[in-house]
Amino acid sequence: MKKVLVLCCIAAAVLAGCASHRFTDIENWKVAGSDPVSTVGHGGVFDAQGKQLEPSPNFVLDAQRYYLKRLYRQADREQRGRFQEKQRSLKGGEVKTKTEQILVNAVLLNWLTETVQPQDRAHLASKNTALLSRFVEIRDGALYGKESAAGPLNKNLVALLWREGLLTFLSTQAGGPAYIEECRKAGVPIPPDWGSPNWKFLGKLGTKFISASIDADLFSFETEAPRGACFALPRSSGNTISLLGIICLGTDTSNSCFWDNQKNKMQFNIPKNTPVPLSDFAGGADLFQGSGGVCTDCHAGENPFIVHPGQPMDINGLLPKTWSDPLVHPAWPQNQGPTNALTGIVLNPGEDSCISCHSKPPGRRFPQLSTATPGYCSIILPKAIQLTMPSGSPGNNASYAKHKDALLASCDDPPSGGVVVNGATQSDPTSDKTDITGDLSSCAGGPDCPIGFCYWRTIHGPFWQKTPSNIPIGDANYRGSFARIFIEGNKWKYRVFSDPTGGPPNAPPGGTLECTNYNDIVTVPDENTCFTKQFAVFDPDGSNAFQSVDATLTGTTANVLSGLIGNVAQTTVDRRPDTLRVFESMGKVLLEQSHHLNPPAPLKPGPLTGESFTNGCSGWTPLFDAKDIFSNSDVQLVPAAQADKVRCYITGVAGAWSSTRDDAKLQPFAEIYKGSGNDIRLRVSPADGADRVGAWASCIRIK
Repeated sequence: MKKVLVLCCIAAAVLAGCASHRFTDIENWKVAGSDPVSTVGHGGVFDAQGKQLEPSPNFVLDAQRYYLKRLYRQADREQRGRFQEKQRSLKGGEVKTKTEQILVNAVLLNWLTETVQPQDRAHLASKNTALLSRFVEIRDGALYGKESAAGPLNKNLVALLWREGLLTFLSTQAGGPAYIEECRKAGVPIPPDWGSPNWKFLGKLGTKFISASIDADLFSFETEAPRGACFALPRSSGNTISLLGIICLGTDTSNSCFWDNQKNKMQFNIPKNTPVPLSDFAGGADLFQGSGGVCTDCHAGENPFIVHPGQPMDINGLLPKTWSDPLVHPAWPQNQGPTNALTGIVLNPGEDSCISCHSKPPGRRFPQLSTATPGYCSIILPKAIQLTMPSGSPGNNASYAKHKDALLASCDDPPSGGVVVNGATQSDPTSDKTDITGDLSSCAGGPDCPIGFCYWRTIHGPFWQKTPSNIPIGDANYRGSFARIFIEGNKWKYRVFSDPTGGPPNAPPGGTLECTNYNDIVTVPDENTCFTKQFAVFDPDGSNAFQSVDATLTGTTANVLSGLIGNVAQTTVDRRPDTLRVFESMGKVLLEQSHHLNPPAPLKPGPLTGESFTNGCSGWTPLFDAKDIFSNSDVQLVPAAQADKVRCYITGVAGAWSSTRDDAKLQPFAEIYKGSGNDIRLRVSPADGADRVGAWASCIRIK
């Protein structure tokens, strides 16, 4: 029996119960060469080719090994040490079945995901919960196995997992009064409770992209105030509804909201003809890490619905006034778009265009596709090409080949729509070091990456440094924080860091990073002649009240603030804020910092570095619809009519970016966002008090 137990532990990547096994052996695990699961959604698990899988226990265990090893390799030395401590703390929990092994793997994988914060965190968290939910369910507050286990799982093991804080990701009670109110205020119709006669039955869904083995019915609910529609898609087998997603769109406000039949991150069954209050469904951020997948991965585009020609949902009135804006967890794809993948493709006689239908007007444009949308890329797009598109002649219609190939190729691009690091505007305080590095874009050109440029669309602090400048950033003895965009190995990359060790808990900085290709910008004659160069301003001890660096390159350029390191912009005194910004003045590009030499206690002068990129192309004069607009509260950058034709980015900060409120739970931020009137705005917070902040932003015109 001992031999069997040891083999099970190795095969399942479970170290609890295998006291002699060293966790560093994870480096030698044999795992799949690529991700075994491309995406999950509505109960379906799909491989890289978009084929729906029926995962066996061994498949789940192998997948968990793949993810555990991948994250372990991404972790730094400190994170690996903490992971090993978590493993040792589970040594007393005896694992007897594969279901229990899956559970232990899942909690360790969740811990690693939240600690390492990989770029695909949202998708990985949903995959983890979806695979777990195939074999584990929650009933009456207890964990049960769905397979061979007849009763609750090993109570001692479950109790140990709770004591170690490893089951908290399953403890969120889904329910959504706050989300319902948020959607109401955003002009989104609020759907009636499930089972209400206000739902209108439209018929069965003829084309099944997901969960092909069970029937899907379509129900609708429409309102005039606010104007919009909701669709519910119950999927059932016999008298049991196992999957029930609800999506609502406010067509005047263009906002959309999402609900799913989940509690404690897992789907619950609904007997047919049984009413269920909407508040019992998970909605918005409650869906994060849930087994239903990442809704906005597949439900992306002009509107949040997946519509097939001639099917019950193919009705008028589903198009918002502008691009659909989902109200979901910030780590989910935010439906950036529309895509420019089809712009500039020359079609020969006899070749057809997808944008003859997917354009505005008539609407239903494609979203931006990238590695951040694996569901849309592996399921929605290829299956639509195979089954329903182009309308009237689906399949391998050669006349659409150029556009189909271009769309599919864009799926391999990095996410131009933005990468969120440590939250778009706020993060959670911690006593631990946070160090996150990732790729933003790969480049085909030379060392200066002349394909496009990257920038901050939102940024939040705090930015501070307590150690002297002779201790490098990221050094084991470094105490401070920074957020920066840089080029390394011919790639655009980002790094966000915070280490408050030895001091009170503090929040790591972060924000939303985006990239724009030069060939997406109007008036660029030839992207191969484009360039970018980094500049920096450095004050080693905070004794320089003002510094200016000439960041001018030949020609007219676009300039972004890229790096905020240490004690940049600490305070506002006598209505005069500290500043760090890049701007044009009298034909020159200047990167400047200014700060008070005697900030109010407990602030002190200290090292700071500000970084910027100057971007340009030979023979290019960029068109700006907003340039270096300042906000110390909330201002419009461009009106709604121009919102889909610009890319906006931060060019400077001012005020108290090193301070926080409410024990570091509230951090200063600047956010470029779409307003309720669909205009593009720049909002900062806090906008009042001695620790108020400000920011500058520009908007460049795109095709």
